[in-house]
Amino acid sequence: DSVARLIGKDPVMTAKMLHLVNSAYFALAREITDPVEAVMFLGAERTRSLVLLAKVFSQFDKTQCEGFHLEELWRHSLAVGSYAHILCQTERKDTATGDQAFTAGLLHDLGKLLLAGNLPEAYAQVLDQAHRRKLPVPEVERELLGATHAELGACLLGTWGLPLPILEAIAWHHQPLASDDTGFTLLTAVHVANAIDHEQTAQAADALVSLIHPAYTRRLGLEGRRNRWREACGAPSKLVDEVAVE
Repeated sequence: DSVARLIGKDPVMTAKMLHLVNSAYFALAREITDPVEAVMFLGAERTRSLVLLAKVFSQFDKTQCEGFHLEELWRHSLAVGSYAHILCQTERKDTATGDQAFTAGLLHDLGKLLLAGNLPEAYAQVLDQAHRRKLPVPEVERELLGATHAELGACLLGTWGLPLPILEAIAWHHQPLASDDTGFTLLTAVHVANAIDHEQTAQAADALVSLIHPAYTRRLGLEGRRNRWREACGAPSKLVDEVAVE
């Protein structure tokens, strides 16, 4: 009740929280309009993560970085947080780990916001070159800036005292083979969740390309679960993965 009353004093935060809890990611049978009920449903950890991200976003809501879209980043962050939570529940059946996965997924692209907000001209150049050269954004970030948004975000969040598994999931969500993982972890959840959302927004020409790292899932012994993960998140299967498993 106390947390919900505090959030209720901030119309923007209330709107974002209600938008999340009523989104397709939760598939509730009815609409929730009461902040108290929303907080009770989301729980303390997910509510805290949402407040943290919304606060950072509010500091950069006037960002002028060509090619960077704040609302799309917010949508993607919510999707990845929600998917990561679903994947942890599917694999681990552990509420605490699922909440950590939501936090890591929600904050995984925080570095993009920091770059667009603090270095708008340089980051606009990164986004433009990635688009023109058809290269992954992290690859161009490292080439032009010397580090990726994933590493930058993890570095900042480390100074804020977030747990190491969350920091690793954020830092390596584009390069999971950098980890020592031999089983499903928070990094697995965030990497896969990020890939699933990008797959759904990819252009038609890329529709058969799996963005879930095949060598990583092979190392975990989970290669055959990729389409099951997509199904759990409400995303379409990938024929290329079914053929690979066969």
